Amino acid sequence: MKTKMKGQSNELDALADMEVEAMARGDVDAYLALLDEEAVFLPPGLLPKEGAELHNWMRQFLTGFTIEWIQFTHDEAYVCNDYGYHRYTYKWRFYPKSGGEEIMAQGKGLHIMRRRAGGNWKLYCEIWNANPA
Repeated sequence: MKTKMKGQSNELDALADMEVEAMARGDVDAYLALLDEEAVFLPPGLLPKEGAELHNWMRQFLTGFTIEWIQFTHDEAYVCNDYGYHRYTYKWRFYPKSGGEEIMAQGKGLHIMRRRAGGNWKLYCEIWNANPA
């Protein structure tokens, strides 16, 4: 059964919020705990990241940068059985902890989430890209 949840707070929004909060805190362990064991990320301009490669990639990012979310908007969420998707828009800036210029980006993305045994939702797939300047 497909349930439309546009514009309401729900479990998918809550999982996305936990992802944003873990990134803002630079909390690698909390972030990795949100990922499904089969998670795959499809970052712009890069090959897919999954498994140990995904974990190492995210660890390097979260420990190497300070992240500041300027805006994160839940655009819509749908659930179909044990899978759901969450579409979002974002604006953020991040700073290399080793020094250097800030990087600012805004864009849109899509989470695919999977409900695990016990009812917990995990990030199964994430796809995002920046808006044109």
